[in-house]
Parts: sequence; C-alpha cells; structure tokens
Amino acid sequence: MSDRSPEVENVSVAIRNAFRAQKAHQAGRPYRPNARWDDDAIWHRAAEACIAAQADPTTWVQAVFINSKTPGGPFPNQLGGKAAAGWYAQLRDSVVDPDSSGPVDLLNEEITLELNNAISLAVSVNDPLKVVLMARYHTLPPYARVVLMPLDEDILERWGVAAYAQISQNPRLCERLQQRGYNLSWMDRFSR
Repeated sequence: MSDRSPEVENVSVAIRNAFRAQKAHQAGRPYRPNARWDDDAIWHRAAEACIAAQADPTTWVQAVFINSKTPGGPFPNQLGGKAAAGWYAQLRDSVVDPDSSGPVDLLNEEITLELNNAISLAVSVNDPLKVVLMARYHTLPPYARVVLMPLDEDILERWGVAAYAQISQNPRLCERLQQRGYNLSWMDRFSR
C-alpha cells in the first residue's frame, strides 16, 4: 500500500502514460522502458514536481521533451527535477495571451481546442454531433466526447470509463472543466 496521496498517484500515472506516448512517438515504435527507469519513486517525484508547479501532466511532459538536450533522452528521472520545473515555466510563459499580455493557461487552451475540434468535425463531415462522438476512428479524447454529451447513455457506455480515467487522473483538468461549468455529475457513476 502506498503512503502517497491519491492526487500524487493519479498524476504519476498520467505522467507515466504521457511520457510513454511521447517516447513511442519519438522512436516511431512502442516504448518499453528499462527497469531502472520504471521505478514508482521516479514517477512520484515527477508527479510531486508537476503538482507543485500547478501543471497539467501532459504539458509537463511536453515541456521536458521540447527542452531536454540529453542524447537519447529525455529520461524519466528528468521529469522530477528543477530543470523540468524550469522548462515547464519557460513553456507556460512563452505563450502570451494577447488580450491580457499574461501567460496563457495551456490546459484551458487544450480543452478549448479539443471541444472545438469535435464540433468542427461534426460540421465538416455533415454528421450529427453524436455520430462523430461515438465514432472510434476519430482521434478525439474521451473526456471531450463525454463533456459535450454528458447525459447520453450511448456516449457514456462507450467512452465513460476512459473519460473518467482521464479526468480523475488529472486534477487540473477536472478543476478547469468545473470552472467552465461542464456537467461532471456522470463521473459519480464510474467512481465506484
């Protein structure tokens, strides 16, 4: 049994998944980590640093991939240090909101982009939104599918578990969706 908080556990899982996906993309093949890099303590340190910076786990990992100059890297141990925090701050501060001249909340921008993509896709293919959201071949994140139609039983049956996992593993995503007023009551159904 871990003595880590549920938030640290959830964020460490999200960081590990994002890191593996980025590594697989970088290598062009499935990523299989060396055992020394797959230690839970490494991922927990990364999660604690990510939480301290109030970062989104996916953006945290992206910042490391963008900025790390380590040959063959980055490596998981780079995700929990001061360099990662600096890289995240650099990425966050490099995106400036033209209206406020302040930094843009990258997670808010991602949410807007994903939801707009889903709606634009429905318009461009001239299908009802539900048809687009149900289709497995569209590369929409599960949370976006459910947030757009939170009371539709078919959507919940197909995408509810995955959407619940995405939102519950990323406290900032949950917080941002709540701030925007999206109905997240459907999550109670999957929390048991």
